Amino acid sequence: MLSLSLLPLYAASGGFARVAALGFAENALQALAQGILAGPAAMYLFAFSIQTIGVARAAVFPATVPALTILIGWLLLGEPPTALQAAGLVTVLSGFYLAQRQR
Repeated sequence: MLSLSLLPLYAASGGFARVAALGFAENALQALAQGILAGPAAMYLFAFSIQTIGVARAAVFPATVPALTILIGWLLLGEPPTALQAAGLVTVLSGFYLAQRQR
Protein backbone atom coordinates (compact mmCIF):
# COMPACT_ATOMS: atom_id res chain seq x y z
CA MET A 1 0.00 0.00 0.00
CA LEU A 2 2.87 2.36 0.72
CA SER A 3 4.23 1.94 -2.81
CA LEU A 4 0.81 2.79 -4.21
CA SER A 5 1.12 6.29 -2.74
CA LEU A 6 3.90 6.99 -5.26
CA LEU A 7 1.66 6.15 -8.24
CA PRO A 8 0.53 9.76 -8.87
CA LEU A 9 4.16 10.92 -8.91
CA TYR A 10 5.05 8.12 -11.32
CA ALA A 11 2.13 9.03 -13.58
CA ALA A 12 3.04 12.74 -13.50
CA SER A 13 6.62 11.99 -14.53
CA GLY A 14 5.49 10.15 -17.68
CA GLY A 15 6.19 6.68 -16.36
CA PHE A 16 3.17 5.08 -18.00
CA ALA A 17 4.18 6.39 -21.43
CA ARG A 18 7.63 4.80 -21.10
CA VAL A 19 6.11 1.49 -20.03
CA ALA A 20 3.63 1.54 -22.93
CA ALA A 21 6.46 2.34 -25.37
CA LEU A 22 8.07 -1.01 -24.54
CA GLY A 23 5.25 -2.85 -26.28
CA PHE A 24 2.75 -5.52 -25.39
CA ALA A 25 5.11 -8.53 -25.50
CA GLU A 26 7.59 -7.08 -23.01
CA ASN A 27 4.85 -5.95 -20.63
CA ALA A 28 3.10 -9.33 -20.87
CA LEU A 29 6.36 -11.10 -20.10
CA GLN A 30 6.90 -8.91 -17.02
CA ALA A 31 3.30 -9.47 -15.88
CA LEU A 32 3.77 -13.23 -16.21
CA ALA A 33 7.19 -13.35 -14.55
CA GLN A 34 6.56 -10.91 -11.71
CA GLY A 35 2.81 -11.16 -11.30
CA ILE A 36 2.38 -14.92 -11.49
CA LEU A 37 5.69 -16.80 -11.29
CA ALA A 38 7.38 -14.68 -8.61
CA GLY A 39 4.17 -14.27 -6.62
CA PRO A 40 1.49 -16.91 -6.27
CA ALA A 41 3.39 -19.68 -8.07
CA ALA A 42 6.45 -19.27 -5.85
CA MET A 43 4.32 -19.23 -2.70
CA TYR A 44 2.44 -22.34 -3.79
CA LEU A 45 5.63 -24.23 -4.61
CA PHE A 46 7.22 -23.25 -1.29
CA ALA A 47 4.14 -24.41 0.63
CA PHE A 48 4.18 -27.64 -1.38
CA SER A 49 7.86 -28.17 -0.56
CA ILE A 50 7.08 -27.71 3.15
CA GLN A 51 4.41 -30.41 2.91
CA THR A 52 6.68 -32.70 0.91
CA ILE A 53 10.07 -32.45 2.64
CA GLY A 54 9.22 -30.77 5.93
CA VAL A 55 9.67 -27.34 7.42
CA ALA A 56 13.31 -27.65 8.50
CA ARG A 57 14.57 -28.79 5.11
CA ALA A 58 12.37 -26.41 3.11
CA ALA A 59 13.54 -23.43 5.17
CA VAL A 60 17.01 -23.78 3.63
CA PHE A 61 15.84 -23.04 0.08
CA PRO A 62 15.44 -19.23 0.36
CA ALA A 63 19.11 -18.99 1.41
CA THR A 64 20.12 -20.47 -1.94
CA VAL A 65 18.55 -17.68 -4.04
CA PRO A 66 21.67 -15.44 -4.18
CA ALA A 67 23.92 -18.41 -4.91
CA LEU A 68 21.67 -19.66 -7.69
CA THR A 69 21.47 -16.15 -9.12
CA ILE A 70 25.26 -16.09 -9.38
CA LEU A 71 25.24 -19.51 -11.07
CA ILE A 72 22.53 -18.55 -13.56
CA GLY A 73 24.29 -15.28 -14.36
CA TRP A 74 27.49 -17.18 -15.00
CA LEU A 75 25.97 -19.96 -17.08
CA LEU A 76 23.34 -18.03 -19.05
CA LEU A 77 24.76 -14.52 -19.25
CA GLY A 78 28.46 -15.29 -19.24
CA GLU A 79 29.17 -13.14 -16.17
CA PRO A 80 31.89 -14.95 -14.22
CA PRO A 81 31.64 -14.55 -10.45
CA THR A 82 34.31 -12.64 -8.56
CA ALA A 83 36.50 -14.52 -6.10
CA LEU A 84 34.37 -13.30 -3.19
CA GLN A 85 31.16 -14.33 -4.95
CA ALA A 86 32.62 -17.76 -5.77
CA ALA A 87 33.62 -18.24 -2.12
CA GLY A 88 30.11 -17.28 -1.03
CA LEU A 89 28.62 -19.62 -3.63
CA VAL A 90 30.69 -22.55 -2.39
CA THR A 91 29.84 -21.73 1.23
CA VAL A 92 26.09 -21.50 0.62
CA LEU A 93 25.91 -24.61 -1.55
CA SER A 94 27.98 -26.58 0.97
CA GLY A 95 25.62 -25.52 3.73
CA PHE A 96 22.66 -26.43 1.56
CA TYR A 97 24.13 -29.87 0.94
CA LEU A 98 24.80 -30.45 4.63
CA ALA A 99 21.28 -29.33 5.57
CA GLN A 100 19.59 -31.55 2.98
CA ARG A 101 21.43 -34.84 3.54
CA GLN A 102 19.72 -37.57 5.48
CA ARG A 103 20.92 -38.32 9.01
